[in-house]
Amino acid sequence: MIQLLSKFYKNHTILILVGYALCLSTNCKYISPTKAPINPEKYDYNFIRNNSILTEPIELHKGWKFFPKSMLFEKFDETVDLRELNEGCEYFLNLNWQSDEKLCNNHFISEKGNQILLGDEKYFEATSFHNWETVDPSIQGNIGTAVYRIDLILPKGEYGIFQENWALSSSGRIWVLENQKKLKLLSSIGYPSNSKDTTRPMWKGVSSNFETQGGNVSLIVEVANFHHRSGYLGYAISLGTKSIIQKKTLLYHQEQMLLCGFISMVGLYSFILFFFRTKQKELLWFSLLCLAISFRVALVSRIYQLYFPNSESFEILLKLEYLSFTLTPILFLLFIRYLLHGHSSKPAFIFVIFYPIAISFFILFTDTSVFSRYLLAAIFSIFFSIAYAIYEMILKWRIQDSEIQTVIKTLALVFFLFSAAVVNDVLISFGIYQWYELSGIGLVIFIFGQAVMIAKINSNSWNKTDKLNLDILQMNKDLDRMIADRTQILQKTIDARNNDLLLAKQIQTNLMPQLKSFSERIQFHTYYEPMDEVGGDLYDVNQIGVNTFRIFLADATGHGVQAGLITMLVKSEYENLKFYADPPNSILGELNKRYISKYKYLNRFFTCILVDIDLDNQIIKMASAGHPSQYFYDSHVVKELDYTGPLMGFNQNVNYTLREISFNKQSSLFLFTDGLFEQFNSNDEILGEDRIAEFFLNICLGKRSYEELPNYISEWIHPMKIKDDICFIGINFKD
Repeated sequence: MIQLLSKFYKNHTILILVGYALCLSTNCKYISPTKAPINPEKYDYNFIRNNSILTEPIELHKGWKFFPKSMLFEKFDETVDLRELNEGCEYFLNLNWQSDEKLCNNHFISEKGNQILLGDEKYFEATSFHNWETVDPSIQGNIGTAVYRIDLILPKGEYGIFQENWALSSSGRIWVLENQKKLKLLSSIGYPSNSKDTTRPMWKGVSSNFETQGGNVSLIVEVANFHHRSGYLGYAISLGTKSIIQKKTLLYHQEQMLLCGFISMVGLYSFILFFFRTKQKELLWFSLLCLAISFRVALVSRIYQLYFPNSESFEILLKLEYLSFTLTPILFLLFIRYLLHGHSSKPAFIFVIFYPIAISFFILFTDTSVFSRYLLAAIFSIFFSIAYAIYEMILKWRIQDSEIQTVIKTLALVFFLFSAAVVNDVLISFGIYQWYELSGIGLVIFIFGQAVMIAKINSNSWNKTDKLNLDILQMNKDLDRMIADRTQILQKTIDARNNDLLLAKQIQTNLMPQLKSFSERIQFHTYYEPMDEVGGDLYDVNQIGVNTFRIFLADATGHGVQAGLITMLVKSEYENLKFYADPPNSILGELNKRYISKYKYLNRFFTCILVDIDLDNQIIKMASAGHPSQYFYDSHVVKELDYTGPLMGFNQNVNYTLREISFNKQSSLFLFTDGLFEQFNSNDEILGEDRIAEFFLNICLGKRSYEELPNYISEWIHPMKIKDDICFIGINFKD
């Protein structure tokens, strides 16, 4: 466990050990109530009488005289605002217990107080300095005023008194009476009075010094309690030399600040860890639990008085003290719930967590004198939390997982020690028995154990993470090797595909006729550019008579290899029909029937146009199957030649219409596929048929040439690539 802690809390190890050692001595001199009567004569003062120097402080918790329902002083003018007596205020017997009114703010000793000082007032032997509940209720109720007095014999010197905490909800004054002649105020806590309205309680530790010439010295304590269910003074008063008391005071605050700081650092560390690992909710609740406990330590030990010594916000501080007590079980329950991934029923969890929440609201909205009477209800929240945690551990233990069982064993051990310390202090507070308080030690063990347990969980997680990282590194190496192998195979496949595409391109290019000079009376200008290596456009030019030429242009739907394969099929069927003497419309009809009968299952279509040019009769015969409108130039006008039937491959029973056009030597015919004008620039603008028609007109007028058309298209789409196959045939007639 130390090894685990050093791995995750190595910066805190020394601090933890020091804090643990210091807590062995802190709070161990807390005086608990007892119902057994104590004889003041049995209190051993010999070491005070026989030693001129006290080497250790003495805890004055026995031998006190108890004066019920008493106060030393009354206020001369009750209309004046409540003001504490100035520390150092003195009264003298030879002045009939009178004093300078300015220093003591118009306070004077009452008749009963005078009897207490002279030793004439009836008193009871105090069974405990701690709690009024040990006194017969007929003598002293829980609410009211009282005076304690202890008579000592001290040698000449400077002394000091120290009390870790004054009564939880009380106010009072501590006086020193020397040789029954001089009364001096050592410390004033709030403002004690005879009623709740005029009493102002305060939280405050006591540390004061006084000087004596030696002899009979008495310490007198006035107490007024109207704000708590029990009238008590809390921790016993320590007496020692001035230097010893100063060291004790300093050591006490150092111990409490060290404990508070240690718990706070563990909480902050866990919160920072949660910030980077937000899925581990147990880190969040553990950090909040640590911060809440450290806040309670600061409240109970009055550390804040080092920085705010005159704080009088009693109601707020008291409620905060109780709230820190009731809210801690809530955070503990949430921590256990997430740590063990709770399996208990929701009703059980809701009950144990809403019980302290209800108590917290009760504390917030009630007076301190009311909620202090129900401290037992708040204490039960601790027992409920313990029971719930044990229940969760039992449920989790059933899971046959060695790692989880190791965590539960650690949790059970720490939880048992902490619970035993808490139960011990609760039983002491109820007067069941008298022993050392162990809450400080238990608290350190609890925080230490939880830190070790979380470190164990994180250690296991990080070990798994390290193993996973190694596995991932190995997998990455294997994956890199596999990728390299697959890349090599893929590259070979791509090279083979590219070679196949290159071969297909060569085959398709060879299928396109290399136009030669058929006749001096007609001139052909052809251009073909596929979008990929293989395209879906096809053209063919043949001389079928002495002065008769047949031109075929087709465009398969789609692009790439699939479209290219369709053009191969169309080409093979057209080769069987292209020399027929039938008119173009009949040939297209026959081509459509043959294509559908053989390749209908492919569900692929194409458009085409077939043109016969008779130079002797100057007649153009054409038929178009769903092809875009083509352009014919005649008499300085560009005319559109629309399609004369639907596209190929859709319906077998289709008749195509024949169209005849006369031409002369100034006429021109322009055939193309839709890829010529369906090109887009960087602004997503289409080239369009109008621009193509205008360019064709300029060619016919001699302003442009067919060779410039590809460059014109490239400039339009720059820097984009072509979006479709481009194919066109320009035909000019001569004499």
